[in-house]
Amino acid sequence: GVYLLVVPPESFGGADLAWALVAGVLVSFARPLLYLGRAKGPIVVFAPVFALFSVAVPVLVGPFVGESLAGLEIVGIVLALPAVVMVSSEDRVPRPREAVRSPAFALAVLVGTILGLIALTFSAIDTSAGAGPAFVSQAVGIVGVPLAARTFGRVARLSRGMVSWGAGVGMIEIVAVIANVAAFQRGSAAVVAAVLGLTPVVSIVLAWRVLAEPIHRIQVVGSALGVVSILLFSLAS
Repeated sequence: GVYLLVVPPESFGGADLAWALVAGVLVSFARPLLYLGRAKGPIVVFAPVFALFSVAVPVLVGPFVGESLAGLEIVGIVLALPAVVMVSSEDRVPRPREAVRSPAFALAVLVGTILGLIALTFSAIDTSAGAGPAFVSQAVGIVGVPLAARTFGRVARLSRGMVSWGAGVGMIEIVAVIANVAAFQRGSAAVVAAVLGLTPVVSIVLAWRVLAEPIHRIQVVGSALGVVSILLFSLAS
């Protein structure tokens, strides 16, 4: 809200509002399901599958809603798909049979599909709407996330530590959400989703340097593919 007062949108029409409301509803379900899936695990199945579907949905649906990809972008997507899976994996990529039989598989597909639909929803909003869609979607989430979480029966009591850490995460996320919406408004949903799928690289590097956690070879290879894919996206634009 403060950001909107400083940088108001040029225009925010009815269609933009409708898409932002849809995004807010999708976000409300995606958040609790994402954390629930990570908690239930196994993470070696859940993380790569949901990451793959979050990228695959905009790639597959994009052409049907008027989003075409340039030659270099197509190559970048082809590299990004395995990169996202490898970066999201721990010490190995799950075998297809293992993934399909896992109890986390269906939940991972659902979460990834919802995240992919969120990408397409934000990309349908005009750039003139500015950060308006971010404000609306987060406002819906304030009500929607607790309701969805209660539906799944996973709501913990608030502690002092949870509130302080949650507030810190929330402040960081405000910047991320505004940047996220701006990126989808200006670029292809498939390309932006592919770049977002590579965000675990940041967590991996921080865990490696700050927490002294080991980095697995497969994650290094995935990170390298991700760098190449982002360079291709940059050249295409």
